[in-house]
Amino acid sequence: EVLDFLSAVDENSLVPTSPEQGSNKQILELKARATFGLGNLSEAISIAEQCCALHQAGAAPDLMKECLRKWKDMLSLKERANQCFNAKKSKESRELYTEAIRVAMSASALPASLSCCGTNHDISSPFTAILFCNRSATYQQEGDVLAALSDCTKACALNRKYAKAFKRAANICEEARLYETALHFQQELLCSGGLGKEEFREVQRRIKSLSSKADPALAVVPNYYKILSLNMSATSSDIKKSYHKLALKYHPDKDNATVGLSGSSSSSESTRHHVFTIIRTAYEVLSERRSREAYDGKLRSQIRHQ
Repeated sequence: EVLDFLSAVDENSLVPTSPEQGSNKQILELKARATFGLGNLSEAISIAEQCCALHQAGAAPDLMKECLRKWKDMLSLKERANQCFNAKKSKESRELYTEAIRVAMSASALPASLSCCGTNHDISSPFTAILFCNRSATYQQEGDVLAALSDCTKACALNRKYAKAFKRAANICEEARLYETALHFQQELLCSGGLGKEEFREVQRRIKSLSSKADPALAVVPNYYKILSLNMSATSSDIKKSYHKLALKYHPDKDNATVGLSGSSSSSESTRHHVFTIIRTAYEVLSERRSREAYDGKLRSQIRHQ
């Protein structure tokens, strides 16, 4: 809405002709911050640089330079992380995405009076969602199902129209045979409103396929060993240790990273509980001897018929 309003402003009025043109600086600042809020950092940086040029021309100083520094850091970290990921350097890539997320979610000393994009005006939910989704790919590359799924659910909570995050979350779940959860993400994707006609049809086909796989009559079981980062030879002690470690890491009360960033606290809370429920279910099945024996028989049968 801010950008729609500013687009109606005569572009000629944005060209600084004197250091006293404070209104031009304010308009550029609004445009930069609104563009940042939409996740377009490259354009936001370009506009912010124009705004900072007015500072150099003698305009009253403000905090735009601080925003510009932060945005450039975020974009640089993301680009370096992308390069490492493409070079198959998962660990280095993940570390860079993690640092980018830290910078993206850090609050600078911006007064509320400068807000033009909602309560969390210093955080770009769409761009932060991209960082979480990209970091998820590094975990997925190494077979860490829970970490990959956790990051994807954060991305989905931050941007409900981010189709890539929902698709990746569904793929992660399908690989672990969590077909009901995969179906959930595909259904959410269908309702997101951000799909073209062909994409919409493809999601419908995926939903139909997943619905049949999730049918309880087929007795398809998830790979709970993979979820707990174990193999089928794991001891009872191994299972217990892995569960406690993962339960502590992914407990909903410990993960408040995305709450309130985009008005999606309920969605974020739901997805955090969803991940924790998967961990708890895996432990309940594998921690009891008879339950595990029955499960192992089904899992081996599935593996043989793949």
